[in-house]
Amino acid sequence: MKIVSEMFYDGVITNATFSAEEDRHPNTAKLLAYFSKRYSKCSNSKTPIIFFEVVGKQAIMDSTTYSWYNLETAAFIINIIEDAVIKGKFKPDIFSLVTVYTVQVMVFYYPLRCLYVKYLNFGFN
Repeated sequence: MKIVSEMFYDGVITNATFSAEEDRHPNTAKLLAYFSKRYSKCSNSKTPIIFFEVVGKQAIMDSTTYSWYNLETAAFIINIIEDAVIKGKFKPDIFSLVTVYTVQVMVFYYPLRCLYVKYLNFGFN
């Protein structure tokens, strides 16, 4: 069984069709501009969903839960969210982290909690 991001990168699933400006979410244009400036591969994206892969880093299976996690990928994503909120002036609640792995949820929970403590007035709660 393949995970969604693998299916996307293998061309099995693709982005949805481009929607007209008036049909988009209010944050779409701002987010696309933000990501285009920071990540050149995002410059042609026309959707607010972006898959990132940290090349060369393998997921690890937790020996107790048999759930997968990847610390490097989680750190990369947390850094993106922190930068976008602190420098890009986005609200934290516009970001969604989707994972099917229980341990990966816990891997995200701690650093997100640390962002809340570090930046009390930015809405990371």
